[in-house]
Amino acid sequence: MKFVKLFSGLCFASAIALLSLLIFMLVGGFYSSRVTAFFYTALLGACVGGLFYLGIDALITFSGDRSSSSSKILLIRDDSGRVVSVKRSDSTTTVEAISIARSPKSSSQGIRYRGSFASSILGLIRTGIIIGVICEVYLVIAFMLGTYVPIYVVSSSSMAPTLNIGDLILIVGVDPSDVGVGDIIVFHVPHPYDKFTPSPIVHRVVERVVSSGGYYFRTKGDANLNPDPWLLPPENVIGRVALRIPIIGLPILFLKTFYGLLFTIVAIALWLLISHIKGGGGR
Repeated sequence: MKFVKLFSGLCFASAIALLSLLIFMLVGGFYSSRVTAFFYTALLGACVGGLFYLGIDALITFSGDRSSSSSKILLIRDDSGRVVSVKRSDSTTTVEAISIARSPKSSSQGIRYRGSFASSILGLIRTGIIIGVICEVYLVIAFMLGTYVPIYVVSSSSMAPTLNIGDLILIVGVDPSDVGVGDIIVFHVPHPYDKFTPSPIVHRVVERVVSSGGYYFRTKGDANLNPDPWLLPPENVIGRVALRIPIIGLPILFLKTFYGLLFTIVAIALWLLISHIKGGGGR
């Protein structure tokens, strides 16, 4: 237990030190450009999140609510001798008694008690750190590829056979002036067509139209007979398709449907229920 506390303390201290260094570098104007600032912020932020996660995970895994050699389990019985509640106490804390119902089936499995409120809070913090790290990984990928939408799943067959439904595509940010005829781009559908056309969309540039007001792109799906009805402003371009991974995006498309959402809700509910039962949360 002492080693766990020491390890967690070192993790927290290191995380705070790195966080202080990051703040000092940002406030002190250490970075020469926004690109450099973004890179080091993402790198140090990931290290800070990882250290906090290790410290909290150690506390949950090795301490949590497990009884130690100095703790005592008190069984509270009724007049008939049946155990009706459990208390666990140690030198510093006494956990509130928890009512239990024992049956012949459960008597051979021993007595379980609920986890403490502190352990639940630590679990929530750990989950939050995991979500934060995932978001930061996404931001790092977006930074490296130069676009805020670095990954996209093809949801229609308008670009078949070049791109099919469920294909996962990697998008690279590009200066609209560098986009040429033949490039496959991802873009926001211009107004007012965005009212009835899902956006963003991935199509091929078939023409560059120059007018007195600037230049526009005419786009078309490879499987469509006619070009799109709009002229695309350059500011609507998100990026250019750089890589295609077939089929892998189908699960994502399924999760975006009604049945996929229902499946996700049921799966999360079952996972929480199973975790609750395994942790001895039920009576």
